[in-house]
Parts: sequence; C-alpha cells; structure tokens
Amino acid sequence: ASHDNTIKVWSMRTNSQWPVQTLVGHSGRVRCLHLSNNRLVSGAADATIKVWEVEETSEWSSIVCRVTMVGHTDTVRCLQVCCGDVVVSGSYDNSLRIWRLPSGQCEKTLLGHEAAVLSLSVVEALRIIVSGSGDKSIKVWGLDSGTCLRTLCGHTDAVTSLTAD
Repeated sequence: ASHDNTIKVWSMRTNSQWPVQTLVGHSGRVRCLHLSNNRLVSGAADATIKVWEVEETSEWSSIVCRVTMVGHTDTVRCLQVCCGDVVVSGSYDNSLRIWRLPSGQCEKTLLGHEAAVLSLSVVEALRIIVSGSGDKSIKVWGLDSGTCLRTLCGHTDAVTSLTAD
C-alpha cells in the first residue's frame, strides 16, 4: 500500500525486485490492507474500501477489484476481515463500520470515539472489536450488537496501534 494511491504485488517465488502487478483503483493514499483467504481488502484516503479477488490457481496478474464499499466520510485508516465474510473498518471520521461480504453492504456504524479511529483488532472467539483512537481511548465493542461495552483510559496521547486476543 502506498501514498501513490496504488497497491504493489510482488511474488516471493521469483527473484525479481519489480512488482508483478500494480492495483489501481483508489483515488487517495492507500492506508491499510488485510489479506484473508482469496481476498485482499484495502482502505484509503478516498474514504473507500476495496475488495480485490485473488484466484488461488491463477497468476497474481488476475487480481481484480470486485467490490467498492462507500460509507465513511474520511480516510479509512484501519480494517480487518473476520468471520469469513465480515470487514470491520475504522476511519478519520471517528467511526467504525461493519460490512458484509460479498455484497459490500454496511450493516452497522459504531459511534463513540471523539477523534479518528487509528487502530482496531477483532477477537472472533469473544465476538468483540477493540478500537484505538486519537481521543486517547480504547473502546471494546460487541461485534454482533455494535454497542460499546466499555471504554479503557490511561493513554496521554493517540492510540495508534493495538492488538487483542
């Protein structure tokens, strides 16, 4: 993912220093990626999320955009694919969204952060989403309900990265 609005794909099977494919489609800096099975999901400064399909038996050159998800109103900063067909995204618009694949429909918008959502982690076994924000807080959300279950405080600046299990 790059600030040049593209995604470059390299093959570890070749010795080439050059990408085998450049994915073009975002009109803003690509800020986050998540690879899950045969899907590559990207989020960008154009406020969109794109789902790229990779055929398991094909060459990398056959990666194509199948779905563009629109709903955020600012940069998509973080995302994760979970449960096989769900994408959770966080944005500079202070929200998280839960999307369903393959349709790309937004099922829920999670509001509660007072600044940009900068990081997230989904714990499938507990059915929760954990998000970090520029508002210095971490929030724990119900994956199914979309409600905020608790807020964790203590940082004195933005929560830029987190992990949970």
